[in-house]
Amino acid sequence: MFLLDCGPEMFIYVGSNVAPAILSDVIGVNSVPEIPDFCIDLPSRETAASEALFAFIDSINEEKPYSTYIQVIRDTSQFRSLFVEKFVDDRNQSSMSYYEFLQHLRTQVK
Repeated sequence: MFLLDCGPEMFIYVGSNVAPAILSDVIGVNSVPEIPDFCIDLPSRETAASEALFAFIDSINEEKPYSTYIQVIRDTSQFRSLFVEKFVDDRNQSSMSYYEFLQHLRTQVK
């Protein structure tokens, strides 16, 4: 799981290999495919993982004059590009973008 703060919105990206226990504790589902394609509801659950995530989000939001919109995006969602496109703009001539770096890591692990 990755959390990306983009100012007025936050994205929680859920990869295909997230442990079912984490999914259950944080999102309330047992597997990644159970996450709806358009998921804007992050339930507050009474688990240590959920409370830690909400505490982290609250600490980020303390410095903002507004609360952020949170969207949960699974790896196979049609909305995946919303998350990935945020990393394309960070590229410069001498280094890879974050997305290119992740792709590079993926090829190295195989």
